[in-house]
Amino acid sequence: MTPESTSPQPRAESPVDAERPEAGPLADTPATGSAEPTAKSDVDDFIVLHSALTDQSRRLTELSTTVEQFNTRSAAREAVLKDLAEQNRLLLDQLARTAVQQVTTRLQSLHDDLIDDAAASDGDVASRFETYAVEIEELLADEGITASVVEEGEPFDARRHRVVGRVPTDDSTRDRTVAEARGRLYTNRESGKTTGLARVKIYKFEEKEELQ
Repeated sequence: MTPESTSPQPRAESPVDAERPEAGPLADTPATGSAEPTAKSDVDDFIVLHSALTDQSRRLTELSTTVEQFNTRSAAREAVLKDLAEQNRLLLDQLARTAVQQVTTRLQSLHDDLIDDAAASDGDVASRFETYAVEIEELLADEGITASVVEEGEPFDARRHRVVGRVPTDDSTRDRTVAEARGRLYTNRESGKTTGLARVKIYKFEEKEELQ
């Protein structure tokens, strides 16, 4: 056998050997480089998320402030509207009371005039005046107004009487007392306030020489 025929032949490379990485100085080094990009990516994602949440929180705060301001303005407008409505109601009530008071004053005056006309008339004419006076008195009663008769001899009271004439007298005890009632005393039934003074003539004391 020749030397060439006895030398060992190289072994053929198997498929497993082809896939096996060659051993080298870096084969046993841990693969740490791939973890660093992953951690950096997580930090970046956190920063982006935190920024988005901060921006969203700011927007929510602005929206909350806007809603609160709107509610404040709405409450202020509602208060103004309520105040205007109340003022309008009070004004209408005042106008109504003024109108009723004017009508009441005229009715009271007409009532007194009818009583005077009835006293100065006779027969059917006097009866008609008296009938009209009663009807007006009923209208006043419906509005809560009471018509009271003033008696002769009552002391004059400026809060109850309005002087429309004077009657001379030599009796000093009659001075400044009612000599003749020419109308009624009108008062509010609920409040007791005088709504119309009674028209009266009062006695005026004079010495006998002055009377002669």
